[in-house]
Amino acid sequence: MEHRRHGFEEIVADPGVDRKDRQQRRDQHADAEAHQQYPLILMDEESTVRRVINHAFRSENIVAKPAIEATYMATAVGMVRARLGVALLPSAAVEAKPSGRVKSRPIAGRDFTRPIVVIRKKQRTLLPASEAFLVVLKRRLTGAPTSFSAARKQAPLP
Repeated sequence: MEHRRHGFEEIVADPGVDRKDRQQRRDQHADAEAHQQYPLILMDEESTVRRVINHAFRSENIVAKPAIEATYMATAVGMVRARLGVALLPSAAVEAKPSGRVKSRPIAGRDFTRPIVVIRKKQRTLLPASEAFLVVLKRRLTGAPTSFSAARKQAPLP
């Protein structure tokens, strides 16, 4: 079993500010305290995503007060697109955003992460496709460039 942590990002509607300001904002990490000034769009209280967010806010002595709660991450992104507030979501959800009208940036703080665990049977050989997937996953979690063609070179098909 392998265990790694994956981060969260804030999702914001592009305010239409000038390019330089937008780039500076993208390059910076958001912090938990800054989110108190915006309407927060958080996941449902019962979700694991919300538990991570609540824990991270508590570690900063901040109470998370959502303006809106969503059951699905795509709904939260849609609410951001409608300019209803700022959403805090796992970075994997950010990659699926369909529009350039929504921007994201990482949230600073160790507690804004959640574990990703790979479970596999002992002494079993994985299929080449599974090996390639694990290579891509590890590269993605370490920030290295990812592609399945590169992964196939590291875990070639028979």
